[in-house]
This record gives sequence, C-alpha cells and structure tokens, in this order.
Amino acid sequence: ALEKSELSIIAPIVGVFSALTALSPSLLLGIFAQEVPFAGLFSFFLLLLGTALVAFSGASTHSFSWSSFRLAVLSGVLLSCFYLLLKTGNLSGAGFVNSLVWSRIGSFLGGISFLMVPAYRRDILSALSVWTSSLAG
Repeated sequence: ALEKSELSIIAPIVGVFSALTALSPSLLLGIFAQEVPFAGLFSFFLLLLGTALVAFSGASTHSFSWSSFRLAVLSGVLLSCFYLLLKTGNLSGAGFVNSLVWSRIGSFLGGISFLMVPAYRRDILSALSVWTSSLAG
C-alpha cells in the first residue's frame, strides 16, 4: 500500500479499520460484554470523517488508488485480529504484558528469518546500504 500511496493517507485508513474491526464484535455480538458510550461512537465517527477527508483530499503527491485503499483496509483488519487474539491470550491467564512481549519476540525472529535466505539477505543488505548512503550524503 505504501508503494502506491503516502503514509499520511495509508496510516489513518489502517487505524480506522483496525479500530472498526476491534469494535464490531462488541457492537454486533456483545462478545466482550462492553458497552460503547455515545461519546466513544461519536469520536469514532469523527475519526472516520477525518480519515475520509485526508484520503480523498488532493493535497498529496500520490493520487488516491482503490488498490492501496484495499491493502490498507486488509492491513487494518489483520492488525486488529492480531490484537484481538492477543486479548484472548490474556483471558487465558497468560497476562497481557507476557503475551505482548512474546508476540514482539516472535515478530522480531520472523523478521530476522528473512536474512536466512541468501537472495532476501542480498536484497535487504543492498537496500540498507543505499539507505545509509543517502543519509550520509
């Protein structure tokens, strides 16, 4: 999504749809037995409105594309599902901090595992050298 649009457009869309995905079970099914106050729903509506204004404004250097929007929505939904599963792990007695730390360790190890494949390692290190040379120069 970031290759097709700017971060200032993609990040709010990801945030809104991760919040929407996390909020929908509470509103539709009452799974977490949490009531959402009117002020919370109103602020969420304002967040949706602000995101639409940012995404559809012509102020960015990249034009808005529906493919980047779909990728941002998918990212938001998957991020929300990750945190809902993390919350479910907390309910099992593991503790939120413990679950969060282990999820971060797993994410780090998953990212480092890309360096084990020679072709990926070469691409990553060449991109890193280009990036560091652009910072220095």
